[in-house]
Amino acid sequence: MIKITTQLTEKDYLRYVFKLAYSKVGRILLTIVGLIMLLSSIAYYLSSFMQSISEDTPYIPLFLGFFIVVGLPVIQYFETKKTFNTHQNLKEEMTYEFTDDLIKITGGSFKSEMQWDKLYKVKELKEWVLLYHSKAVANIIPKRDLESQITEFRELVRKQDIPHKLKK
Repeated sequence: MIKITTQLTEKDYLRYVFKLAYSKVGRILLTIVGLIMLLSSIAYYLSSFMQSISEDTPYIPLFLGFFIVVGLPVIQYFETKKTFNTHQNLKEEMTYEFTDDLIKITGGSFKSEMQWDKLYKVKELKEWVLLYHSKAVANIIPKRDLESQITEFRELVRKQDIPHKLKK
């Protein structure tokens, strides 16, 4: 049996959400396009600085590029903080017990027990272990709290009949 106690901090949750968002190809491409729009608009303004600004000045690419590069991350930051602060379960100290048959999760206001085969998948990232219940919903376990038992945890997950992506 593996037993760990963990608690997500707001910083953990922010890092997780941004890492997840910026690991998707679409978000990366959108940011690159926004950066190109922003930089090309700035270059245009700097090159025409000595000249008078004409009617055909490209304001839209400047503002759109700024919104994509700066606005979207700022909005996501505040929305993520709001989510963390309004969902008490995210802030609670949680105890995970992993056995050959079950996963038990106990928080300050809840208790959950599930069989391994009910998990969608288990994924190990650099800083977290994710227990996915569906394609979009996962329990986030900071690896710092699992570090001393990570090898045993990996072996336990590999014995289960569930999809997993673990480090070696």
